[in-house]
Amino acid sequence: MTSVAKHPHVIFVVLDTLCADRLSCYGYQHPTSPNLDRLARSGWLFENAIASSCWTLPSQSSLFTGLHPFEHGANDENLYLSDEIPTLAELFRQIGYETIAYALDNMWLSQATNLSRGFNRFFDANYKFPPPAGSPILRKINHKIRPLLKIRDQHRSTLVIKKVIERLSQWSPPEAPLFIYMNLMDTHMPYHPAHRFCKKFGLKNADPDDVQHLQKNFKQIRTRPDALTNRQLSTLNGLYDACVASADRRLARLWKFLDRQKYQNNTIIVATSDHGEHLGEHNLLNHWFSLHDILLKVPLIITFPPKLTPSRRITPQVQQHHLFHTLLDLIDYQGPLIPPEQIKANSFLEYVKGRIPFPEYTYAEHAYPATNLFYFKKQNPDFNDKNLFCAKQAVRTNQFKYIRYGSGREELFHLETDPGETKNVRADYPQIAETLKQKLDQKRARVKTRPPDAVNIRDFDPVVKKRLADLGYI
Repeated sequence: MTSVAKHPHVIFVVLDTLCADRLSCYGYQHPTSPNLDRLARSGWLFENAIASSCWTLPSQSSLFTGLHPFEHGANDENLYLSDEIPTLAELFRQIGYETIAYALDNMWLSQATNLSRGFNRFFDANYKFPPPAGSPILRKINHKIRPLLKIRDQHRSTLVIKKVIERLSQWSPPEAPLFIYMNLMDTHMPYHPAHRFCKKFGLKNADPDDVQHLQKNFKQIRTRPDALTNRQLSTLNGLYDACVASADRRLARLWKFLDRQKYQNNTIIVATSDHGEHLGEHNLLNHWFSLHDILLKVPLIITFPPKLTPSRRITPQVQQHHLFHTLLDLIDYQGPLIPPEQIKANSFLEYVKGRIPFPEYTYAEHAYPATNLFYFKKQNPDFNDKNLFCAKQAVRTNQFKYIRYGSGREELFHLETDPGETKNVRADYPQIAETLKQKLDQKRARVKTRPPDAVNIRDFDPVVKKRLADLGYI
């Protein structure tokens, strides 16, 4: 393809549950991400991108709206994004983009939560792709054999990437430019990496019974981290690393296609995550109940050669959901007016070019975990930490993070000396803690919180509930 569309294409990849510190381009000791590393060398890598929440619905809603969860109102207590708030897909569609989304394994991204709004086509977990060509008998045999060989289709990223390449291959002027969103679940529990990476990432001598136990019983394991032996915890970490490498390898096909077809100068590529994952840190094995950096500091890579110089690493912290503003800036959005809180002023380009200072404070929150509380108590009646089963808010600088719990607990961490957030220094720095607490209150007080639509799990249809249960949410 040599012709250039009026606006650039946008490929927006969210690698669900991917920890930044497990990528080699972020300093990880193992070579888990050679293809994402290569992508980073062609654009900007943000070393301290801070997500707005610790799980999919509020975090993805922030990416789609450019708003904090307490502004857009989609959270644990209200599982629905209001129709009143313009979404990124809606704005792109208004100026002529064809908007397509693939979220084949995650029902938090669906019509049920209203995150499908604005997409011309939204392929969620209910979508059934047509069967492959070939003999009906061979297809039937394949269908029977796959479960016996433990070939799973839960993480269908290979299929998604194939479909994206097919659509890009078919595109030609004067068609509308493409906005393609992908949510890939390779690094989400239960961890089922490609076999080729298992031995490479510490699983060569793993006990097969441990692997099977960790994959089969992941719902119970999440609620009982103390029950894992050191050997099992090591195996779990090896499985996760192998899943990271699997996702990276699958994306290589898309990167190579874009390079080969010379899309580089006419395509914005974003690779990020909605949150990370606890793998034993803070005695947790999930991505709920915590606002620690292991969940909030996410990978973020953006490439677009016409406007972003290659191999640039951005060190100051940024609020990840300002991707919304950045993409509008990169395409020079001139469409219908959007609400003042969603204007382009917070574009990363404005920060990097020195037009406005980088944000001194970033914010995150986790509403009262109504969605997961019953599930956790059902799996483990003894799991009853009042500091986990409560609402939380956090404010972060480049040096400190303050976390306030609904239980009354306050934590302050010195990120420069304690990046793992293991020591609460609230008593050592009372003035800093008080200042950050005030910043948190001021931020929330300036914004009129949107009234919730009061949608909860009971309002979802049985198919949606089944899909969420498969992921261990209910």
